[in-house]
Amino acid sequence: MESWFTFFVLAWTSFWGYLFGRVGLIDGILLKRRGYSTALLSTAVALMGVFWTLVLLVGRFDSPVNLVIFRPSIQEASTWSKRYAAKMLQ
Repeated sequence: MESWFTFFVLAWTSFWGYLFGRVGLIDGILLKRRGYSTALLSTAVALMGVFWTLVLLVGRFDSPVNLVIFRPSIQEASTWSKRYAAKMLQ
């Protein structure tokens, strides 16, 4: 349910963004000057660039070293399983 909601929100946003950008571009070409929609679109792109830069700089992302799954060696695993089995049999 959540993934469908996310999909529809993103699809709706992209549709209106495309439509607004298209109308702004056609409006600018036909009037041969910069209009309100072009200024708003340029401002939105600049703000998204600033926001994305802040996310990359301030966000705390896991490094690949922290994400590696620890797997014990075969000797450690067999010793561990013997200890576990002995503990369970008591």
